[in-house]
Amino acid sequence: MTNYRKVVFDGTRLAALRTPTLAECQAEGPKYKAKNVFKGRHKVVLMNEITPADLFCYLAARFGHPAGFFSNVPRAHFKEAINWHFLLCLPEGPVDVVSLNFRTEVYLPVCFECSAGDFADVVKADMPHHKVAIEAVEAKATKWVSFLNPYAQLVESSQLMLERARSLAAILQADMDAPVGPAETARFVGAFNAHYPIAMELSGLCLSIRMMCPVTIEAFLNLVLYALAKTELRSALGGLAALTRERLIDKVKFLHQNCDHFLRPVDWTAPVCQEFDALRRRRNEMLHGNVDPLGQKYEAIWLWEKAPLFTRVLGPYERALGSKMSAHPLPEVEKDFRLVEAFEEYVLSCMQPEVAEEVRNILGSIDLAYDQDRDKLGILFANQHHDVQLDGDR
Repeated sequence: MTNYRKVVFDGTRLAALRTPTLAECQAEGPKYKAKNVFKGRHKVVLMNEITPADLFCYLAARFGHPAGFFSNVPRAHFKEAINWHFLLCLPEGPVDVVSLNFRTEVYLPVCFECSAGDFADVVKADMPHHKVAIEAVEAKATKWVSFLNPYAQLVESSQLMLERARSLAAILQADMDAPVGPAETARFVGAFNAHYPIAMELSGLCLSIRMMCPVTIEAFLNLVLYALAKTELRSALGGLAALTRERLIDKVKFLHQNCDHFLRPVDWTAPVCQEFDALRRRRNEMLHGNVDPLGQKYEAIWLWEKAPLFTRVLGPYERALGSKMSAHPLPEVEKDFRLVEAFEEYVLSCMQPEVAEEVRNILGSIDLAYDQDRDKLGILFANQHHDVQLDGDR
């Protein structure tokens, strides 16, 4: 067995790092393809001991564009699990620095010993010596902030609640015969006690989805404005914030005037727009807690002096749960959800087809990004984040 004398990776070794020659890069290439290039090396796993952005800027300031194997193949080849890769050299052998989605991995020759904290400290100590070059690299990077797409969150939440509501509706009995006799009464009470919380949850889910549907459409319209609003309106007083605060009806009516890439106006008199307007007004009534006895009626009851005269006989099950189950019935909720989709498709049909497809991609992305300096909305990551094991089978 060969005994290696362990060497501490310190500032002297960091200073000795150099870019590989073309011949050295070509010699390493087959090893990456054979998937064994990292086996047997000393592995350092960096999380936030030094940020990937700081480490990249430092390495790029010293060595230029990353020339590692994974930086020279399309990111899609590894499902965008690998971000960048520096291949560097020491007298003892190659050094690989690879940025993954969930960590940065440094592979040193086997003779070295170094912890993540030690490696980060060595690099941070050297960064002030390359301050100007690091700032030059930083200046070339566009700066984005990542944020949760409110539209995608609303759609996903509504879909999950809708699935839950469907499963509850399949369990819940629409009605139950009135009990006759003590034995049937006992069975009725047991069944009612089991169904009551199901009915309450179903009613709450249906109410929530109906209230969220118009909010989903407003989030859709705001995303369209952020993606397509005309340059002169973005730079005007108030900018995009002023556009998104406009009345919902005005947002729809003037989309083609406020945004680029519309082939025709969105016709507010179109049936789908009028159905949406009714949906919006219904939501506003619920949002403000308005009481509308005629709009929310469940049954008609007459009174003769103090005696109730029922115009319809209800059993105890329907009397207790009927009004709750009929206030926001699941079929109406399904209809509202389909209306959201229909309205959005109508608005997208008014755009240039290739732009409409880009907007669909934005709508479907859970995480969006915004470049404030350039006032630009974009997608940086897919909805699924992949990972690979570099020192094992990939």
